[in-house]
Order: sequence, then C-alpha cells, then structure tokens
Amino acid sequence: MITNYQKQNHVEALINGYAIQVTHFGVGNTGHDPDSPISCLTPDPTLNPNPTVSGDRLPEDLTFGPKLIDSYVVGTDFTPFWTCTLEKGEATGIISSYYLFAKFVTVPVLAPLLINKLWIFSYSYSPFSVKTDGEKWTLQMGTRF
Repeated sequence: MITNYQKQNHVEALINGYAIQVTHFGVGNTGHDPDSPISCLTPDPTLNPNPTVSGDRLPEDLTFGPKLIDSYVVGTDFTPFWTCTLEKGEATGIISSYYLFAKFVTVPVLAPLLINKLWIFSYSYSPFSVKTDGEKWTLQMGTRF
C-alpha cells in the first residue's frame, strides 16, 4: 500500500518538478496480530515525528534496514517490482512488515534539506514468518498506483 505521506510527496514532485526514487527496503515485526496468525493489520504507518540523525523518517517497528534494493523490473501492466535480498544472518527472527523507502533525488536550490531523506513509500503487513540465521530470503515487492 502506498502511504499517505508518499501521496503528498508525489503531488509535491509533480507540481515542483522534483524527482523521487525508491532506493531502500526494510522489514519489521508488528504487521501481524499475535492472537491470530492468519490475519494481518492494515493501518497506514504514521510519519515518525522523530527523524534519525540523518533526517530519515523510518517506521517505529523497523528491525532491519534500510538496505539498498538489489534491482527492479516493470511488469507487463506497468507495475514496478523491486528485488530485495536478506542475506544469511540478516534480519533473523519474526518478520511481518515489509517497507519500501523513497527519497527526493533532485530538488530546487530553494529546498536542499529535502534531498536524500528517506520516507516510507509503501508497506505491506502479513502474518508473521520467522527467518532463521542460515536462511537467505529474496523478496520481490511491488506497488500499484
């Protein structure tokens, strides 16, 4: 799901000629309902009011990431898909939230503070899975507009 903050930034980019790029992904552990492993919760993650030292706005449940995306392809229906890899030893434990992060890569001289600051572009919540230390996961995450 595309976040409301991304929708706002998309409009800002269209109006002002900024370029946005999806560059990172991450995983978290609060997308599932602990009392029902077959259901998932779907609230829009709020914008974290406390950015990191770098100015990034990351979800509070992030347990691993942001990590650079490996590659992307565009599907036959113009849906973008990003390939993301969790190597052995990375992000072990419960995983139930998946995030794509975007940033402005070009902005006018008047708004230099916006460039290269990550925000949640889209997310997916699912029933929890457990990644063990010896597993390598390759995720393909897509977004429809």
